[in-house]
Amino acid sequence: MLIEEGRIKAAFDSGVFVLKLCGDVRLTLCATLDTQAQRLAETPGLRAVLIDLREATNVDSTALGFLAKVAMAVKGRLEQPPTIIVDNDDVRKMLDVMGFARFFTLMEAPLQQAT
Repeated sequence: MLIEEGRIKAAFDSGVFVLKLCGDVRLTLCATLDTQAQRLAETPGLRAVLIDLREATNVDSTALGFLAKVAMAVKGRLEQPPTIIVDNDDVRKMLDVMGFARFFTLMEAPLQQAT
């Protein structure tokens, strides 16, 4: 079985911060996640946070902890909680078990694009 190495991508535009996690997201990427969480806490003009997990095949417990840190960093600064988009059933179950629905809006990716 081939496991895709984890990657993190981030962008900020028009007040929306997007954090995209791809592949097998583990402890080795957590320093980057921690840096992003700290930057969010200080970002002027922040209106929304979107975390895209559609390409994540696994998110370990340490990485989940840092995602929770992102939610805490923006708590009280946004009108709505950060949004997580996920379509991997295993990743979604992990988010549900860890109680992420209390701190994030959880959405499943659409199966196909609207025409």
